[in-house]
Amino acid sequence: MKNKIDVVAAIISNDSKEILFAQKPPQDNYLPNFWEFPGGKIKNEETPKDALIREVKEELDLDIQVVKHFKSVLHEYPFARVHLHSYLCFSEKAQAVAFEHQKILWLKKEKAQILNFAPADIPIFQKLLLTNWP
Repeated sequence: MKNKIDVVAAIISNDSKEILFAQKPPQDNYLPNFWEFPGGKIKNEETPKDALIREVKEELDLDIQVVKHFKSVLHEYPFARVHLHSYLCFSEKAQAVAFEHQKILWLKKEKAQILNFAPADIPIFQKLLLTNWP
């Protein structure tokens, strides 16, 4: 049985009603070049909200406010079973730094349909298209 990994993802909007999308680097061991909502693993002592705030700060140097839980997805990858918990978030600052991603984009969600999302992120993005966020 594969390991189950609990991870969080931030659906970050800004004052311009755009959402931040991040592209994994080509040297990524698991999902090279796929687009995702930024986030990462939940450490043992963390709440999902704490993990999200920490991961976004580490990966993007961005401070966020977590608004609410959005959707959870359980996806079976070849390397692990990933339980991805997404949250709607807001950042007043639109300047992010791609420390761990090859590219980041602020886009209106409708324009992001051309991005090649990581499989676990696809159901989250599909639900996002049907919601009034941002």
